[in-house]
Amino acid sequence: MKKFNFSFPAFPFLFISANCLTLVSCDETLESKTIEVEAIPYVPITLTRAESEINEGLCDFSCRFFQAGLEAESEKNVCLSPISLEIALSMLQCGLEEKKSQELAELMGLSSYSLDEIAAFYSKLGKCINEIDNLTTFEKAYSFWYRGDYTLTEIFQNRLTTLYEAELNAVDFGDAGTVNKINDWCAKKTDNKIKELLDATTPNDIMHLMDAVYFKSIWGNAFDTTKTTKKTFYNATENDKKVEMMYQENVNVWKQKKYTKVSLPFGNGAFFMSFVLPDENVSVSEAVRCYCDDYKDLIRRKNCCVTIPYYKVWIPKFTTEYSCLLKDVMDKMGAGEILNPDEGYQIFENSMVDAGTQILQKTYLAIDEENAEAAAVTDIVMSYGAGSVQSEPTEVVITFDRPFAYTIFERSTGCPLFMGCVRNL
Repeated sequence: MKKFNFSFPAFPFLFISANCLTLVSCDETLESKTIEVEAIPYVPITLTRAESEINEGLCDFSCRFFQAGLEAESEKNVCLSPISLEIALSMLQCGLEEKKSQELAELMGLSSYSLDEIAAFYSKLGKCINEIDNLTTFEKAYSFWYRGDYTLTEIFQNRLTTLYEAELNAVDFGDAGTVNKINDWCAKKTDNKIKELLDATTPNDIMHLMDAVYFKSIWGNAFDTTKTTKKTFYNATENDKKVEMMYQENVNVWKQKKYTKVSLPFGNGAFFMSFVLPDENVSVSEAVRCYCDDYKDLIRRKNCCVTIPYYKVWIPKFTTEYSCLLKDVMDKMGAGEILNPDEGYQIFENSMVDAGTQILQKTYLAIDEENAEAAAVTDIVMSYGAGSVQSEPTEVVITFDRPFAYTIFERSTGCPLFMGCVRNL
């Protein structure tokens, strides 16, 4: 069992590594006291049969979303948060009439379950994820911003506040200060990783339905900083570049059709990050299609991986920030008229005829020798007109020196928190 050291002087700053969490005093005259804190044992999340079926449906949706997102962005780095989008859509479902609600549930693979059951699943999953690893931080928050001159329907307001405990904010979208309030909320809920979700709001805006997620954890086995070295990364669409590569030994590797996968644990082993390296002459998108098929089989507990132990791996340090409009991606996945608010919506007493819908997701991810930190905000916007969103020991070594994909997921459920790819560094 791993043990971690903590120091508790006054006015601390926090430094984090895989071997210790240390609070260091600003006052050199204060004596630091160190105690050992044990990582809590890993205990898998237990799901009922119904919860397992909901989980399988959402993981399938996550993979389809990931693949559609990569196809829509064929040259740049991509970072998506399936769980953030799924929660935002489930919150939107609270304001849909029965027919349209069922269509959205079918799209997400949840047609057999009620709003209450889906919300209860998210509540349980969020609670378990928060408690399963004391070395990992996972936080989520929900808010709904709407025109102050519009009246919420009682059913939507009750569902949103009861099932999701969302903050409700009646605002003037024509007021220049409203965008600051929204951006401040995003910054606060993501530890300042997403500070400017929106450039502005406009009087045409009707609503912004938002959720935020934040993840941070130390590696279960830290990379040795003394072994980090410059190596060439062969970019997809830019000139090749020397980047800092982190080194680790005795790593299990899964060799699959068209790709090789390395999975590294965080904290006490409750969370993992998988790195997917396409075979030579295989694109990231093609490798991800195969990876997603295998991922869904693993969620269904089918053994489909060939494990090769004791590899040495080189993985680049990187930070990526990504912003994307998801309406077209959702349409390609079959959303169609589901996101058209002309009919089938019961969010406001007011009519939303001629309004349009857009979905914005903004993400952040950084990994180094000590930890990984990630954040996401998803914003479902309804507006008259264009709206206010912004566009945008075997001696075998595996080196992630060309475009690759990655996933951060909870171990026992397989629930993907973040999925993305690196094409250029």
